[in-house]
Amino acid sequence: MTKEELVDCLGTIAQSGTSKFLKALKENKDLGADNGLIGQFGVGFYSAFLVAEKVVVSTKSPKSEKQYVWEAVADSSSYVIREETDPEKLLNRGTQITLYLRSDDKYEFSDPIRIQNLVKNYSQFVSFPIYTWQEKSRTVEVEEEEKPKEGEEEKPEGEKKKKTTKTEKYWDWELANEAKPIWMRNPKDVEKGEYNEFYKKTFNEFLDPLGYTHFTTEGEVEFRSVLYIPGMGPLNNEDVMNPKTKNIRLYVKRVFISDDFDGELFPRYLSFVKGVVDSDDLPLNVSREILQES
Repeated sequence: MTKEELVDCLGTIAQSGTSKFLKALKENKDLGADNGLIGQFGVGFYSAFLVAEKVVVSTKSPKSEKQYVWEAVADSSSYVIREETDPEKLLNRGTQITLYLRSDDKYEFSDPIRIQNLVKNYSQFVSFPIYTWQEKSRTVEVEEEEKPKEGEEEKPEGEKKKKTTKTEKYWDWELANEAKPIWMRNPKDVEKGEYNEFYKKTFNEFLDPLGYTHFTTEGEVEFRSVLYIPGMGPLNNEDVMNPKTKNIRLYVKRVFISDDFDGELFPRYLSFVKGVVDSDDLPLNVSREILQES
């Protein structure tokens, strides 16, 4: 971003640069609209301060030769924008965001597994790749150190030594959102096995569903959905008509929003149904009655 864009987009609460960009795309039909872009509420960036005491944004726009740094702390009502002069911190192009975690959150949200699980839960279906820094292990082949036994001569240099294997730890980037949103595809192009596999992975089931339906609804609220009838009934009687089951996952632009609807999306006798509902234009304050009626 340029310095002006930093002031306009990050210096003003509820000023969504993404929503402006999407509006411009829709007005210019020759360019089309990228529905993969997320951001219509203008406050998403500021959620970083829920876990960070300081946020630093380093950014270099292709429209400018200078790189700028936007910096703010959680307890302040102001921010600072400066030009980056450290040659080791210069970017070729793009944006780097650094969160300085609060003392009470730094252990939880710096844990690689915790970060990966958050990505998988909330953003596993977004269209752009998200990588997390993870510890991995691999098996490598090494030469075995052989000490000569008493009375034996050492083996001459150059003679091949016996080899063995050992496991070593290393760190690398790992793609955290490999899953694809099956509901975005044309139902005619999706095989039954793909529906079953998606169901089992999404809801941690081991049996194929008894049935499913894949549909799109248009009207006051437009959304896509895939609903399943589980292959096995509830294990106890309390779950048969339990309105608080978390069987329906609501997404907005492939980002997970909630699965806690307290029985308001389905009548109690359908609380066993599992599935996903995804909308591109669903405001977060839309009434659940509107969604249910749709």
